[in-house]
Amino acid sequence: MNKATKIIIFCLLTTLFILGGFGLDLIYFSYVAILVLSLILIFLVSKHELVFPPRLKPFVLFLAFNLVSIFWSVNPITSYGYFLLFLSALLIWVVFYNLGHEGIISDQKTFFYFICLLGLVFGLLFIFKPNPFDLKRGEFSLYFYSTLPKSHSHIGDLWAAILAASLPFYAKGKRKIRNWFLIAAGIVFLYFSKSRSAIFSMAAAFIFFAYKLKLKKDAVKSIYWGVFPLIALFIFFGAGKSTLFTRPYYFHSLLGFIKEPFGVGLGNFVFISYPLRNLIPGVSGYSYFVHNLILEIVSGMGIFSAVFIFWFIRIHRDLLEKTKVSSLVFGLAFLALSVNFMFDITYFIPTMLWLWFASLGLLQAEAGD
Repeated sequence: MNKATKIIIFCLLTTLFILGGFGLDLIYFSYVAILVLSLILIFLVSKHELVFPPRLKPFVLFLAFNLVSIFWSVNPITSYGYFLLFLSALLIWVVFYNLGHEGIISDQKTFFYFICLLGLVFGLLFIFKPNPFDLKRGEFSLYFYSTLPKSHSHIGDLWAAILAASLPFYAKGKRKIRNWFLIAAGIVFLYFSKSRSAIFSMAAAFIFFAYKLKLKKDAVKSIYWGVFPLIALFIFFGAGKSTLFTRPYYFHSLLGFIKEPFGVGLGNFVFISYPLRNLIPGVSGYSYFVHNLILEIVSGMGIFSAVFIFWFIRIHRDLLEKTKVSSLVFGLAFLALSVNFMFDITYFIPTMLWLWFASLGLLQAEAGD
C-alpha cells in the first residue's frame, strides 16, 4: 500500500473520530460512519485477504440479539440508533485489526500520536466551545459540559486514556518536554472535567502497568512522580462525592432485570429507572442511562445480554494474558476505557467506543492472533 493511500485512510479515520465526539444525531452519523468504514474495508479487501479478529463471533451474536430486541423495545428508534453505533464499532474493530497487519496506525507510537491528536483537538474545542452543529445537549459530547451547572465534562475521560497510554513512554526515563506537556494538559483537563470515572480508569491503568512490567524500583518511582500526584489530587477532588451510592440506578438496573427479563431495548433505561426513583429512602433519583456498560446492556437486552457479558470477560482475560511490552500502549488505553465504561455513559459516545475497539483490534494484531 503506497504512502498516499495510507494518508487518505488516516485522514478519513481521524475525521470520523473527531466528528464522533461532537454529539451529533446518532442514527444519521452512524450511517455516514458505517459507509466510510465499509469503503475502507472494501479497499483493504482489494489489497489483501481480509482477516477477522478473535472473539468476533460472540460479538456478532450479540449484535444479532441486539437487532432482534428492537422488536420489543419500548422505543424502537432509540434502540435502532444504538444498534447502529455498536455495528459501527464492529467495523472499527475489523478495520483496525487489519490496519495492524497493514502497518497503518499499527505501531504503538503512531497510535499514541493519533489519540494525542484527538486529545489536543477536543482540548481546544473544550476551551473555545464552538457549536457549529447547534447542539442543544452535551452529554454525548467530548467537550461540552454534560451536566449543569458545569459539573461534569467528558474531556477528562478522554485524557485519562491518553495519560494511561503515555505510561510506557514516561517510564523509559526520557524526560522529554512532550511527556511533561501531556501531564500538565492532563491535569488541567481532568480538573475542569470533574470526572471521577477518569480517576478510576487512571488508577486501573497504573496498577496494570506496574503488574505487567514487574517494574524495578527506579521505574516505579519515576511513574509515581508523573502519575500518582494526579490520582491523589483527583481522589481528593472527588472526596465526599460517592460514585456508587449517589447512583441508585445501578440497583434500578438489577431490579429491572427481574421485572423485564427480556429488556426494554437498548437506550431505554429511563423506563426502568423512573418508576423506581424513590426506591431507596434518602437516595432518590432516576437516570436515562445506567452509567455502566454491562448493566446498560442487561437493562436493554435482558437475558440476551449474557452473550455480551461472556464476550466482555473473554477479551479482558486475553488482555491480561497476551499484552506484551510491544503492545502496552494498546492494552493500557483499552483497559482505561473499560474501567471508564463502568462508571460513566462514555460508551455511548462514538469516539470513545471506537477508541476502545480500535485499541482492542491493534492489541490483538500485535499479539499475532
